[in-house]
Amino acid sequence: MADYTYAQLEGLWINAGGSQSLAPLMAAIAEAESGGNPSAVNATDNNGTQTSWGLWQVSNGTHSPPAANILDPNVNAQQAVAKYQSQGLGAWGTYTSGAYRAFMSNATTPATTGLPASGGTAAATTATSYAADCLVGFPGVSLPLVGDVGSFCLFSRSEARGMIGGLCLGVAGIIGLAAMVILAASAFEHSGAASAVGSAAEKVAPAAILARSVTPAARQERSLSQRETTVGKKERVTRLEKREKKAGP
Repeated sequence: MADYTYAQLEGLWINAGGSQSLAPLMAAIAEAESGGNPSAVNATDNNGTQTSWGLWQVSNGTHSPPAANILDPNVNAQQAVAKYQSQGLGAWGTYTSGAYRAFMSNATTPATTGLPASGGTAAATTATSYAADCLVGFPGVSLPLVGDVGSFCLFSRSEARGMIGGLCLGVAGIIGLAAMVILAASAFEHSGAASAVGSAAEKVAPAAILARSVTPAARQERSLSQRETTVGKKERVTRLEKREKKAGP
């Protein structure tokens, strides 16, 4: 199959439901991605983690085709429109790197002949489904050098549902963990283990007191107490003797 021209790539983009004002840019991206070759396949894209297909090198992040007949120019263009609407221009490495600029031409008229039979109905269905799924969209702006950048979806309803589902699972996990801790504490309390621990603690306490009593500090304290007691007895005896001497025979 012959390579598609810049004008034909513009026509394919428009026939697939893409914005006409964005057609020159998307044709330049297709030229940079595949050189206009509808059969182009890159099996080692993104460091070998995925395969990219067709004119716009569309991929779903795996090595499997993102759609049936993905190398069909109309199908590939439809998938490119859907990809743009869901991910924006940043989904193409040749856009973020600026490689598309070498092919950019705002003066080329989109071709209306030499194109395969239009899949307009399928393209319209794809675009409608993406629009219905979009929760927060970008309205489109006009940029210097680039021109008009059409609208695309920033955050879809399916992404929102996935995020909410993830949060619900996280909360459920926390609640489940708390319930497990409570059940474990209750089982421990009613299993008799708590009483056994208390009984063991009661037995350990006297031993700890006894151990403290034989420490050097405790022995020193007892020695001081004994000396004080001995000194006190001697003082009492001395006082009694003095009284007896004063009393006389």
